[in-house]
Amino acid sequence: MRSADLPAIQYTVWPADLHAHRFHVKLHIANPDPSGQILQMPTWIQGSYLIRDFSKHIETIEAYSTSGEKKKLALERIDNDQWRLPPNNGPVEMLTTVYAFDSSVRAAYLDTERAFFNSTSLCFAVKGQEHLSCSLAITTTRTCICKSLDRTNHIKSSQNR
Repeated sequence: MRSADLPAIQYTVWPADLHAHRFHVKLHIANPDPSGQILQMPTWIQGSYLIRDFSKHIETIEAYSTSGEKKKLALERIDNDQWRLPPNNGPVEMLTTVYAFDSSVRAAYLDTERAFFNSTSLCFAVKGQEHLSCSLAITTTRTCICKSLDRTNHIKSSQNR
């Protein structure tokens, strides 16, 4: 698939540490606002009538310019749930580590037995680009797949052969 065929906004989620209950989330923004893209963690989830503080579970956050040589970008925290990227021309990637040990259906949970999340608890909104299509990929490590498959006796994947 050509990069021109991919959505402008791409999320990739994977378990970073099963025992410490942490997901990694990579956000690729093909065309960030050149004057400084604003990113926001949701504060509300459909079906819940309370304001949530999903950003409190963000443990680390980094941003990189990906046009040419990968270069770390400084993020400005605007308020509790919004960050701004510096002015930049070209694609950007953000990498966040999110703590996930909330077993309610409104958040995220990760341990050695199971994992689930609602995207509102892991994924930043790209302000001004909410109308664009996006993709969400969920990946895992081979070790995690094998353990899960062996433990539940599912059909072996090609990675196990």
